[in-house]
Amino acid sequence: MTGAQWVAQGALALAFAGCTGAGADLTSAPGDGGSGSGAPGAPCSAAIDVAQPVPVATPGAAVHATARPPGLNAALYMWQVQFDGAPIDFQRSADGAAIDVAVERPGVYILGLQIADCTPAFVPVNVEAPGARIQTLRLQVIPPLDAAVPPIELFRNVKGGADVDLGAISAVSGRLIQAVVLGPSGGVPAYLVFSPSGAPDAVIEAYSDASGVAGVQLLPGPGPYTALVVPSVAGLAPRRVLNWSPGTVLRVDAGSTVSGTVVRPGVPGPADEPLAGATVRLVSDGVPSTPAVTAADGSFTLHAVPGGTVTVDVTPPDDSGLPRLSATSTGFDLAAPVQVRYAANLGRIDLAGTVVRRKSAGVAGARVTVVGAPATAGMVTAGAMAIASGQVRITATADAAGKLPRTLVPAGPLAAVIEVGAGDLAVTALDTTGGAPATLDAPPMQLITTAVTAMTDGNLAGLPGALIDLVPTGALAMAAAPMLRLVAGDAGALAAALPSGGRYQLRFQDPQGRGAPLVVADRAITAIASSYVLPAAIRIQGTLLRDGKLAMSGASVQLMCTGCTGLDAALPLSEAASDATGRFTLTVPDPGTR
Repeated sequence: MTGAQWVAQGALALAFAGCTGAGADLTSAPGDGGSGSGAPGAPCSAAIDVAQPVPVATPGAAVHATARPPGLNAALYMWQVQFDGAPIDFQRSADGAAIDVAVERPGVYILGLQIADCTPAFVPVNVEAPGARIQTLRLQVIPPLDAAVPPIELFRNVKGGADVDLGAISAVSGRLIQAVVLGPSGGVPAYLVFSPSGAPDAVIEAYSDASGVAGVQLLPGPGPYTALVVPSVAGLAPRRVLNWSPGTVLRVDAGSTVSGTVVRPGVPGPADEPLAGATVRLVSDGVPSTPAVTAADGSFTLHAVPGGTVTVDVTPPDDSGLPRLSATSTGFDLAAPVQVRYAANLGRIDLAGTVVRRKSAGVAGARVTVVGAPATAGMVTAGAMAIASGQVRITATADAAGKLPRTLVPAGPLAAVIEVGAGDLAVTALDTTGGAPATLDAPPMQLITTAVTAMTDGNLAGLPGALIDLVPTGALAMAAAPMLRLVAGDAGALAAALPSGGRYQLRFQDPQGRGAPLVVADRAITAIASSYVLPAAIRIQGTLLRDGKLAMSGASVQLMCTGCTGLDAALPLSEAASDATGRFTLTVPDPGTR
């Protein structure tokens, strides 16, 4: 049993005579001492006071702890201390009300005290390693849906060289409030997102009804929050409300009317043609506009709230053979007409008749997703001009002979992600610069093997049960291929059949804590190494309490990257679920010592 389990279960390794109290004191932070909160039927609560400051682990270092209440018969004070899951010796004072514990090794020391029939007290004490380096961790706690507790985001400084117990983390029950969304004509149904000040990722979502009223669980107190309101009524612009407090009406209106046109190169010929059926959206400083669909003459009108940084996004009709366009500028003037023009040299090729093959035989029913990302696919002008990048994602399904139907795609270097069957994929180059190819080959999946290891007792050892998430990148990501999760077998071995031509980001983690999480950047499947060594790890433990009293089980505790962007910011480095007593353990890279 580990020290964390010992605390969580509220049980001492040595039986306490006459113990009738229930529960454990988990409400104090490490080193702060603990006051038992009592339990039904318990006449009193034991408590432990730890002298401050807690020393660094050096020869002769010791922790001094005293019991409350003092002045009792020495025989009534029953102490126990654990380190790394095992009982350790300590020096007891003559009156039994104090102990001194040698702390020459860094880590978490668990002090326990039982006084007759009182509720016992348990206190984790963090002892630092000499010269410990500091890293900042960002933790997200997502309570279970039935807990009525909003998500919380925490930043904690953790020192290297030793495990650490964060003590109790209190998740406060939400306060059910009514948020009201009003437009010019009354209540407005809308999608709502509330972000607490200082914790923008701990978002709380809600929907207002036809009368504009939404019931939402927010943190106690006045806020403030940043509220994003996205109306479900045509003609009303989404709006971000800063420093919003509960009780304040959320008001929306039409915002600014933005008009423009979308044109494409003529087929054949150089003259521009209007593009009908394209969906146009704007994002102004992170706030979306209403969507608009272009008319037969390519015109559109939408509603937006002007901002400093504006992104114009155009999604063409599925059968157009054109890429999706995106252009961002701080110079766009939304009072001016928005003109979107696809590049004049953007030709289109029809893949009709191209045969999808595997081993020279046509693949009946093959699903082909053509993807690409041309850097210059068009131009957007709205007072200022900006080059628009492109993203191609066009899908077609082959017939019984493996032939593709009429499928327009841009001319140029692209890629095809071919789904031969469920879970059977291939990635192949598709260059349409000179026209449509006669065939498109889908190579068989390739068996890839690797292993996950870590240093254990000075030796490099495999880690059975470790996990690796293969996150698609490149063409697979553009085609929305699924993430794969593998579980290491004997000696940490991992094997999987992966798409020829595929690329993945590798994300390793070990639920047993034998090594720290490891993220390996974009890799071709043929460049996946034969083995990977997880970094040295320390364990971060803690206890989730609801309103500082009740253990909160089933919550997701995620370790997020601090300062990351994109995919790395969205995916947790590691995660754990709190157990029935609210305890959780995360493994993080050890920042080490100087």
